Amino acid sequence: MSRKKSSGSGDATLSGVETAIPKKIHQIYFGDDLSERLKANARELRDLNPGWEYALYDAHMGEDFIRTHYGADVLQAYHHLDPRYYAARADLLRYLIVYREGGVYLDIKSRFEGPIDKFIRGDEGFVLSQWRNGTGEIHEGFGIYRDIAFVPGGEFQNFHVIGAAKHPFLNAVIEAVLRNINAYAPWHAVGRTGVVRVTGPVAYTRAIFPLLELFPHKRVRHEGEIGLQYSIPEAYDPDPVRGGHYSAVSDPLVRMSAPGKIASGLFAKLRSLGASARRRS
Repeated sequence: MSRKKSSGSGDATLSGVETAIPKKIHQIYFGDDLSERLKANARELRDLNPGWEYALYDAHMGEDFIRTHYGADVLQAYHHLDPRYYAARADLLRYLIVYREGGVYLDIKSRFEGPIDKFIRGDEGFVLSQWRNGTGEIHEGFGIYRDIAFVPGGEFQNFHVIGAAKHPFLNAVIEAVLRNINAYAPWHAVGRTGVVRVTGPVAYTRAIFPLLELFPHKRVRHEGEIGLQYSIPEAYDPDPVRGGHYSAVSDPLVRMSAPGKIASGLFAKLRSLGASARRRS
């Protein structure tokens, strides 16, 4: 495969990689009902972008999507994430949706400060942004973790995921998150730190950073450059499902026990050996 390095400005191409970002908006909410503030925010997003398809995924729609497009193994990995860590499930789901469909994923509490077409040309391949996290900046200290100390500026934001379908960045992210779920042990971290590392922006950044020079994308210094606002006022919802924030959970992020993982691995190996034996017979 011939490769051309990306300048980070969206003008690079790579043979076989789609760069067109379709006009599709994806959002996720796992609760029974949106607050009036969040309903108004989602309505504004739709109204500002009448030429864009819009989909809001609840828990059932998310599981149906994974089952239909990715199959039982990926759905099983998704189910291994404790549902009290709804943010972790939403992380994995957003990657799977945008990888399959392309378009713009945006957190339900976030917004564009105008029509998306004003900020996203649609030929960038993928769009990445970091935080204004320097001393005195609006998000001072955000996204700085020892796990990604090698990334200047800290994490890539994942409250928005914007890209063409089948972009290699998301392929790498999905593979990394599935590996993290399978290899998880409670000492890897629980609570908010566990989510950030296993499925969230640390996992997202670690997977994408080594690929930056290989695949087409646009990288901006901060979300304001693409018209994004991280959180609208009065939008905080501690937990759409159970009334408590996931960061306060101290149980393991992944429900599958170590013996269960070992047994699952042995079963897969036995199936593979059985298939080989049948082919030889």
